[in-house]
Amino acid sequence: MFVCMCMGVTESEIRDCLRAGAGTVEEVSERSGAGTGCGGCLETVGLLVEGGSILHPTSPGLGCDLGRTA
Repeated sequence: MFVCMCMGVTESEIRDCLRAGAGTVEEVSERSGAGTGCGGCLETVGLLVEGGSILHPTSPGLGCDLGRTA
């Protein structure tokens, strides 16, 4: 499941970063690129860093403006 739509980063990739030693949202962002676009996924990235899980399929990137029309 995609967490960061802007950069195409999946939950699995974020979990890989965490297993490889990333311990903060900033470290996950540096390693994966997640959150470096619009930033709408940073809350979800933080949830994963804290050991949480994505429970609802529409929760990632809810703050993302990608694809929204004016």
